[in-house]
Amino acid sequence: MMDDYVQMTEGRNLRILGVMKSDQGMYQCTATNAVGMIQAVAQLAINERKILDEDQLSTSNSLLPPPATDITAAYMSSRFVTLAWQYSNELQETMEPLGFLVYWKEKDSVRERVLNTSSIEASIQDLKPSTKYDIRVITYNAYGINNDSMPIAVETNAEDFVPASPVNVLATASSTTSVDVSWTPPPNLSDPITHYKLYYYNINDGAFEFDTNVTETRYTVTGLLKFSRYGFRIVAFNKNGPGVSSDEVTCRTFSDVPSQPPQNVSAEAASSTSIVVTWEPPPDGSQNGIITGYKIRYKQKLRGERSGNTVTTDGNLHFMELTGLDRNTEYMIRVQALTVNGSGPASSWAITETFLHDLDETSVPGQPTSLRVRAFTNSIAVSWTPPVEQDIMIRGYILGYGIGIPDVYSQILDAKMRYHTIKLLKPSSEYVISLKAFNNVGEGVPIYETTYTREEATPEPHSPMMPPVALKAIVLSSTTILLTWSDNTLGQSQRITDNRYYTVRYGTKVQTKYKMMNSTDLNLHVEELRPDTEYEFSVRVTKSNRQSTWSLSVFNRTKESVPTSSPRDLTPVAMEGKITTIILNWQPPRHPNGQITGYLIFYTTDATEPDSEWVLEEVRGDRLSVTIRDLTPETTYYFRIRARNSVGQGPMSPTVIFQTSSLDGTGGGIIETPDDFGSLNRSPVRSTWSYGRLQNNKGSTEPPASGGSGMISSVVLWIIIGCLGGVMVVVLVIAVAVFFCRRKAMAKKMIKQDKLSEQKSKFVPRDLNPPDLWSHETTELTHNDKEFSEEALDEIGEQISGIKRYNTHSTDSRFRSMSPCSIPMVSPGDKSSYYGIVKFLPRDPDETGSVRTCSSSNSTPRVNAGDITQSSTGRSSKHPLLNVTGSLKKSAATLQSPVRPVPPVLCLPLRTPDITTVDLCSHPLASKHGSAEELSAEMASLEGLMKDLTAITQEQFDC
Repeated sequence: MMDDYVQMTEGRNLRILGVMKSDQGMYQCTATNAVGMIQAVAQLAINERKILDEDQLSTSNSLLPPPATDITAAYMSSRFVTLAWQYSNELQETMEPLGFLVYWKEKDSVRERVLNTSSIEASIQDLKPSTKYDIRVITYNAYGINNDSMPIAVETNAEDFVPASPVNVLATASSTTSVDVSWTPPPNLSDPITHYKLYYYNINDGAFEFDTNVTETRYTVTGLLKFSRYGFRIVAFNKNGPGVSSDEVTCRTFSDVPSQPPQNVSAEAASSTSIVVTWEPPPDGSQNGIITGYKIRYKQKLRGERSGNTVTTDGNLHFMELTGLDRNTEYMIRVQALTVNGSGPASSWAITETFLHDLDETSVPGQPTSLRVRAFTNSIAVSWTPPVEQDIMIRGYILGYGIGIPDVYSQILDAKMRYHTIKLLKPSSEYVISLKAFNNVGEGVPIYETTYTREEATPEPHSPMMPPVALKAIVLSSTTILLTWSDNTLGQSQRITDNRYYTVRYGTKVQTKYKMMNSTDLNLHVEELRPDTEYEFSVRVTKSNRQSTWSLSVFNRTKESVPTSSPRDLTPVAMEGKITTIILNWQPPRHPNGQITGYLIFYTTDATEPDSEWVLEEVRGDRLSVTIRDLTPETTYYFRIRARNSVGQGPMSPTVIFQTSSLDGTGGGIIETPDDFGSLNRSPVRSTWSYGRLQNNKGSTEPPASGGSGMISSVVLWIIIGCLGGVMVVVLVIAVAVFFCRRKAMAKKMIKQDKLSEQKSKFVPRDLNPPDLWSHETTELTHNDKEFSEEALDEIGEQISGIKRYNTHSTDSRFRSMSPCSIPMVSPGDKSSYYGIVKFLPRDPDETGSVRTCSSSNSTPRVNAGDITQSSTGRSSKHPLLNVTGSLKKSAATLQSPVRPVPPVLCLPLRTPDITTVDLCSHPLASKHGSAEELSAEMASLEGLMKDLTAITQEQFDC
């Protein structure tokens, strides 16, 4: 007979608690079914306690440990008691106890139970409520047991009765997404039921269990998946807490039409009159029931048929051959899945074209071009490609396989298939795979492949795993917390070498559902948390199909952050009887992100001023109102507010416009803020706008009073811009006029100088440029004649130096083309200041009367005067100017004029003088036997001419 001391455990074990001498004997176990009976017998023997004689007892007592003292019940409950005791620490090493034996029994009972422990405390479980027990603790060591222990009497507490499990739990599907659950309250209620908690979960995945509180004995669970099986259980609650859970019941929601079309629909021409269509079922979560069949609709593309033809297949078929089609014709095909509720959505159209001519079937197909295999523990995945000969008809494939040899087993596959999985194979076995194509003529050449299936993994025991320990929550910032924990199943190294992972559950006290995050390490950063919020964290470990319970929860609060929202509902209220005082009221920010330490109130009469110019009123603490005094009557004010905490200040609130009352107490109130106020009051150029209607204290509407804004009208702004533009135009016109006036005056001056020049020389050509008289070069003449005096030679040198400077730098082409022996001189018989160019001409001029030289006809003119050579032939008569001594070189060198600046750009073109050509060869000065007095007179006249020429040229270039 079973009782509290003799128990049947797990249906096949007998446990006896508090064994006594009377429990020994034969025990028989019998098993019976409809066929017969079987039995087994076991004998239980109870050993007698050894009794020592007096000598042995006296010797052993000296070596026994001292008894336990101060035995107390440290904690008492209705179902267990925790004991604690002491023993003397001043013992010899031989007297140290090895352990303690805790005996307990019900009062007046003969059966005594025992618990062995090595610590100085023990917890006795499975006690009865409101029951008295006798408990004693004895010590023992290698020499024996010390029975000197006084028992203590304890009485367990009365039971806090919690409800039993609800009964008659029933779950019935009411629609495709809802289930009705009903139950009966637990029997023998000692306290009334406060509420029930209904737990349910999807059996297919079993990832999460949902719960909801219910006050009645019936509830409809909604939002479920279609055609899914759910498990339900009920727990009753009273004032002492939750009771025992009811047994779980299951129910499946109603089916529905598929919510998605079939997948991977393809169509390929099999011949000139047939097409093979293949597909896969809709995803598991969208089938919404058992697939009973498929509907295939097809039609010709060019005809544009509206309905077309429709055929139906069984639910276990995933291909269909459409026959009786037209040759060389395009067809459109789509597939729908069917359940008992109807057909689901159709797939997209698949388009293919039948052959113009049928494939050849007079010979067998060729060998498949490739065969690939991938082995698993109990299956092999096979894929292949068709033969190279695409014009030969293939009716299908034969897949053979066997251990060590091929074709022990075979499967016939469709001609369009390229992938197949062989299942129900043996682990750790060598399989030979063969594949060959066939048609009505016969089978083609096979292709072979060999592979080994994998070893079968040893299943792990389904014992529950230990939850992680030492969970810590370290606050890093206002939005991030670092979680760390330890896993005792990893050992001291704490290294993860398997596929286990950890799931962290966290949430706030106000949240009804937890958030989950997975981690493969012993730590996790939880981010995107709310500032200044306390979170609860727990973690569990999952390995394969085993997972632990949730660890002990830890709590921590994120750091504070600046407020992310502004104070709400800022409202100015006029104080009755005081027109210069108002009261500002507001509500705290929606997201303070910490303890609010104060508010900052800004107000001004000019909304365009920067924030630094607004008047600041500080409010300390968490007050939600403040009084603003000493305002100006009948003035518009703008108010804003921001909150602050220990971290910083939050954003500014929207601006509120308020107008104070007039001196007689009328008017005033809140002004409606325009929609574009935020952009207007930040514009660098002030402008005016209408604030709408003003609500005064009496409820009437009136326009806002002027004053306080001080804004410039946009019309005035345009006037200022126009004036600035006009001033710039006037300045530009004046500048242009001055420029042209100065240019005109300079032109007049140049014309005047030209007229003066024309009066001096009427024969100077007008198209010649002025001569350049600033040459730094000198003229060299060879020494051939010494009949002239030194003074005459110096004068001739000076004149010839001027001639060289004039000729070399002349800007006119006619001047540059003159021979090197040209010299400026006065025309015979002319006593005026005109000047001309004198050329050395030969004695016998040509017919044209053009240029003549003093040298022979075969002489070559040179560019530089110093390069003129004496001709060895021809006339021997030479002009005395060409035969000077070395003193002439010295005089010419001393007559070099300094470099003059380039004339200004605005100078008008110069009028060049007329050129008079004189034949020096026939001139009296050229006579070899001329007197010195005649030469001196001619040189003096030449020097005067050169001075006049220099003066005129200087006057022309000074403009």
